[in-house]
Amino acid sequence: MENGYHIYDFKGKQLFGVQLDKFYTFLWRPHPTTLLSKDQMREIRKNLKDYSSEFSRQDDLKDNKMSALILERRRQLMEDWLAYRRTKAAEYAAQKPLRTTIRGFDSDDEDGDTEVVEELVEEVVEEKKVFLE
Repeated sequence: MENGYHIYDFKGKQLFGVQLDKFYTFLWRPHPTTLLSKDQMREIRKNLKDYSSEFSRQDDLKDNKMSALILERRRQLMEDWLAYRRTKAAEYAAQKPLRTTIRGFDSDDEDGDTEVVEELVEEVVEEKKVFLE
């Protein structure tokens, strides 16, 4: 017989259980009586579309505000990144004389008189003669 009731906590652990014969209905937390009159409930049902459109408009405003905040945050991050890049570019330009002195040439000048020479060296490590019969 499975007639009865069980009470669980929010984690799903059974706290309490009772088996009862001839137990068919258990009403728990029935809806409280409404504070509105029948006329007020009819008026609300009649204007439900208006209320719905107003709530949708308020939701859209909240979404747009969040989107604007996200866009503003992204814009600020981009400005910070560009400021960082400008700072580092200025530091790099300030270090150019030191780089030129150390290397002996201007490594920033890609179109200058530099010439890349590749030299291939082949070396025979072992030579074997194979006879085919």
